[in-house]
This record gives sequence, structure tokens and C-alpha cells, in this order.
Amino acid sequence: AHVNGGHPPRGEAFVGAVKQLCELAGVSALEGQVSPKEQRAFQQAEARRRVLEVVTRITQRAYQGAAGAVARSYVSGRGLDEAATQRLGVGFYTTPAEVRQALEPELHAAAKDAGLFWDQLAGYVVFPWLDDWGRPLTLYFRWPGKQPPEGRPKTLALPGVGTKRSPLYFDRARAAGERDLVLVEGVLDAAVLQARGEARVVACVAAQLSKAQVTTLRRHKVTSVTICLDPDGAGEKGTLSCVRALDAAGIAAYVAPTLPDRLDPDELVLRDGIEGWRSHVAQAVGGARYRAERALAGVAPASPDPEKDRAVREVGAVVAGLRGPSAVRERSQIAKLLSKATGYTVKALKSELPQAGSAPVPSASKPKQDERGPKVTVWPYREEPGGLVWVKEHFDSSGQPAYEDVPLANFTARISAEVAEDDGAEERRFFEITAKLAQGATRVVQIPSSQFGGMGWVLEHLGAGAVVEPGRIVQERTRHGIQILSGSPPQRRVFTHLGWRKVEDRWVYLHAGGALGAEGAVEDVQVRLDDPLDRFALPEPPKGDELAEAVWACLRFLELAPKRLTIPLLALPYRAVQGEVDLTAFLYGGSGFHKSCLAALSQQHFGSDLHFQNLPGSWMSSANALEGTLFLAKNALFVIDDFIPTGSAHDRARSHRDVDRVVRGQGNRAGRQRMRPDSTLRPVKRSRALVLCTGEELPRGESLTARMIVLPVGPGDVNRELLSTCQADADAG
Repeated sequence: AHVNGGHPPRGEAFVGAVKQLCELAGVSALEGQVSPKEQRAFQQAEARRRVLEVVTRITQRAYQGAAGAVARSYVSGRGLDEAATQRLGVGFYTTPAEVRQALEPELHAAAKDAGLFWDQLAGYVVFPWLDDWGRPLTLYFRWPGKQPPEGRPKTLALPGVGTKRSPLYFDRARAAGERDLVLVEGVLDAAVLQARGEARVVACVAAQLSKAQVTTLRRHKVTSVTICLDPDGAGEKGTLSCVRALDAAGIAAYVAPTLPDRLDPDELVLRDGIEGWRSHVAQAVGGARYRAERALAGVAPASPDPEKDRAVREVGAVVAGLRGPSAVRERSQIAKLLSKATGYTVKALKSELPQAGSAPVPSASKPKQDERGPKVTVWPYREEPGGLVWVKEHFDSSGQPAYEDVPLANFTARISAEVAEDDGAEERRFFEITAKLAQGATRVVQIPSSQFGGMGWVLEHLGAGAVVEPGRIVQERTRHGIQILSGSPPQRRVFTHLGWRKVEDRWVYLHAGGALGAEGAVEDVQVRLDDPLDRFALPEPPKGDELAEAVWACLRFLELAPKRLTIPLLALPYRAVQGEVDLTAFLYGGSGFHKSCLAALSQQHFGSDLHFQNLPGSWMSSANALEGTLFLAKNALFVIDDFIPTGSAHDRARSHRDVDRVVRGQGNRAGRQRMRPDSTLRPVKRSRALVLCTGEELPRGESLTARMIVLPVGPGDVNRELLSTCQADADAG
């Protein structure tokens, strides 16, 4: 680029530049590596790009001249001013004769092969279409009027395979650094939005994304695509196809609501302005929810059972494919949609639906190999279908360099991400490794970073079929090769506790489904919780009628039992989220008095799955386990159920000792100090939850009782009929 005056060399100039660099480095230029067939294809592609560049300039001059007056009037009426058309390179095709005359004779053959002398092109507005690197890909033609003359189509495209392999204006989105895109259907839709500063907008210029376009987006690591196609039958079918294709490629798909009044995107911008468009796109829902809504279209509680069961199966397939930090929350939302459509209870559906992410991850397609074999990815390592190879360099007897292939392992692996797990007191670092085994299976495993160098994780996580060749040097080379091939993997932070946390200058509440902030769900915060905290999953904050219904459900709870019980039990969840507290509440009474049911209704403020048969804590757990869980259950209510000391005098004394340790630590807000193997102190992990206990007798000791709110439950205190209603409310979230 420096030699060429700042312009990157292309085509033959690029080949020449490589040869010059090889000469300067004193190495061979690898002549003879390109076959005659490949050379011809390369020259034809270069000739096509060259003629497209020249014809684009010819049509741009015609657009600005007298012949382009009709085109300029039409384009201006669609919302593109003169400055925008210049930025987008809009042109006007006069006649094939004029284009031929303006072209250099040596380009005539390439122009004919590209279809640029086609008589049908006369009188059309021209939109240049560049590939993902900003190189000419094709030209697109639009008739400058509402309806073209009889016998002429509204749009035309040049012939050729792969001429739409990159979405229109994706080059502009890449140049702007956009990785969260918005997809529209038409050329004018994308052009008008690009002209209004929406660099993230690209067009598929069809009813759906092509396979090649999805491959291009995946290759450039596009994070998400919000789909907003035309409001017609083709757009509706295309939207579903786009969601499926993007999901399969690992790109998050979102779907904007159907455009109002059957307007196309460019028409909506002209009517409501760019802010109206942005507001519309901001209402997009996740692709999984869209697919679920489509599957539930026309299903009602009164529908025949086979139809409802069909809907449950289709929605179950959507749920099984959910992945990412919001998968648990999305599953809960979809279960509510399914419940509303079918009339089945949320509780029943949650047991019927598969777990999020239970569907197998589709493995990447196998790369094609040419007759020269697989490429060296990063010197001196090569990835082959049979595994990882070290290209060992040495010198022969004459002193010349020679190379030897040394097999390292029968699998390939890369560090796909560095994960820092943060529990609020310390961080643990993990490597997420994507390995491809010799049998073709792809596995994604997560290991502590401290275990990576020893390579002992291979057998443990990849199984007996994954073989590292013997020898200390080979083992070190395998470790080194994986690191070198991985480059600089993305880093992400995963929180492993509940409760409030300040993330990038904003406070969010962490739960099993992700995080909630002042504006609702926060998508870019990842949370991973183990059992039992993985059941602490909050829905999106309700609005409107749903909010009113939720408030009334809470108020109904007050009538369930005497106010001396229901008022504190209702207050506990709200106090828990307001900050750490030294409080322990204790529900005690005889067997069959519904203590666990009352505690569960309070607990289910933090997750509908936390019903009385699924409470998070039990006095059967060890004191160590309870203390560790209470540390992670920050700013949440945590029920420890069923304190019933039984057995010998020694067993009963041990039970009382455990409850004394937990409740006293809660009341003193203190934890046990521990040391690491290197004699440094570990962070103290004291309880950060609000504890609610149940039991048939109280713990011993006046000082311990003084640290608790004691809530005695008597026979007949609980209204059993209202209990069923409250449990249904809680199970529904």
C-alpha cells in the first residue's frame, strides 16, 4: 500500500507485491502453486471487477447529466438527496450503445460476459453492490417509477453465480464497526436508511438471506441480526427462514414487529422519520420467541388436544435450541406464552418442555481440501482432519533447511473464550475449549486455566478416543500449538452469584436468567449458577394488566393466614433485595401445618420453580454447604426447610450445632476465615442472603432465639382453599 501511494494492491499488483516482499526476505515466492484453471478464473474475476468499476462511473456521470433527470426526480421522491446518492454511488443506465461507446475496447468482452450490454437495462437506476471487502460484486437496477412499462420488470440483476454472496451495504456496516445488524429486503429500503445514518442496515435483496450471505456474516463474526422484511406473505415466510439460518450459524436473531399499514421500511421512514423507524426496530423480540409465536398461531385453550400437543412439540424444539446467558429466562417466557395459548398450567409445561440448550450443537461444516492438502494455519502448526501436526524444522547433512511432520494429537482444539467467573469475592479463570475429534464430533468443554498446561484435561473431558502422542516435548508442543492457533480469544466475565452488582457504571440484579436493570432485562450480562441457585430465575418485569395482576396476587397472599404470619412472610422477599441483612426468620409448628407451603410462596418471589417440593435449602445439608450457598445467594430470600432433630442424643446435638452455626453466622454477619495452600488468607464468605427456616422445633439457646423472628404456625392457621389459588399464582410466575 505504501508503494502504491496509499492504495492496497489488488490482483496482479498484489501478486507482484508478494514477490517483492519474498525477494526482500530472501525466500522463494512459491511459483507454480496456481494451476492454469485457477489462473484463468482469477483473471476473469479481476476483469469483471474492473469493468464493473468503470461502468459504475459511467452510470454515475449519466445520472448527474440531462439524461438522468427522471431518475434523479424518482430517487429524490423516495427520500435520497443528492449527497446521499453520491455517497452510495447511485447511477443511471442510458443505453447499451452509449455504455459500449464510453468503455475502452479492451473491456468490451468482459462487459458482454457480465451482461452489461443487455438491452433490457436501458432506463434503469443503478445501485452498485460491493462485497464484504468493498470490491465490486454486481450492479442492481431499479425502474425509476411506481410501475414500469408493460413487459419490463421493476428490478433487474446481472447474471452470475455468487453475485449476491454478501448482503447489500454490508461493506458499509463493516467499515462503521457494526456487528449488530438490521436486515431489510429491498435496495431502496437499505439505501434510504443508510442515507439517514443507519450504517447497521443491510439488505438481502430477496425474501430471505441466502446461504452464502449467512456464511459471510458468520465469517465476519456478526453478533446479531434484527430482521425487518416487507409486510407481505413472502416477507413472513422469509423471516422464519432467516431466523432458522442465523440460529444454525450461531448468530443471534431478532424479529421486529410487522411494519404498520403495510408500509415498506423506506416508506415508514418517510412517514415517521428515522426516530420512528428506530423505535419500531427497538421492539424486536428474540428469534426463539418469534418461532414459538408462529407455532402457536391459531392455537387456543379450546383447540383439540392433538393440535395443542403439536404446538407443545414444536415449541419444545425451539426451547431445546436455546443457548446463551438468557436461555433460562427465554424458556420461562415461552412457557408462559404456551400456557396462555393452550390453557395448560405453567408448572405442567415446565416439566414437559425440554431444558434450554438440550439440542445438540450443530457442528461446523467440514472445510474442503484441494489436491495440495490442508493449509498450515499458524506456523509451525497444521490442523488436519486427523489431528494436530507440528512442522518441525531442522537442517540436513548439506546444511539446507528440511521439514518433518510430527503428529501431536489425533484431535484439534482451540481456546474459543477466556471466562472469568466472579462470585463477588474472588475470580476464577477458565478456558472454553472447542475440540474436534478424529471421529468428526465437536465438543465444547470448560476447564480451569491452571489445568490447561498439564494436558490432563484431555482424557477427562474428551474421553479415551482423544490421544496425545507420548513424550514430554510432544505434550508441550500440543499445549503450545493450541495456544498459538487460538490467537487472542475473546474474554468474558460470568457472574456466579445472585443479587446486586455494579457492571460498567450501572446497577443490575443478577439471577439465573441473566440480569435486570432500571430499564428491564439486560442482555450483555452473563450469569451461571449451580443447583439450587439455578432455579432463582426472574421473569421480565410485568407491565400494564400483568403488573396489576401480579400485585393482586401478592395481596391475596395476605388473606391466606393470620396477619402475624403473612405480613412478615410477604415482607421478607422485598427486604432481601434492598441490601444485606442479619435477619433470620423461623416458621415452626407441627407436622401438616403447611409450614413449607407458606415458606415456598415467599420463596417463589425469586423463581416460579421454587415451590414447596423444590425449596433451595435443607437442614440435611452440611453446615459448610449451607454457608457457601448463602454467600452466593446475595440479596435474595433463601429457605432452609425442615429442621427436625432426630436420632440419638449425639445426632440431635449435631443438628442443633449446625443450625446454631448458620443462624449465629447470619446474625453476626460473620464467616469462617480459611487459608489457601500457600498460607495466604482466602476472602471471608459470609452469608449475604436473608434466611427463612422451617422446622418442628426451635433451636436451643436464648441468644440464638434473640437473633430470629419466630413465626409459630398453628393448626387451622392456613386457608387450604386459598392456598391452592396462591400456589397457582406463584407457579405462573
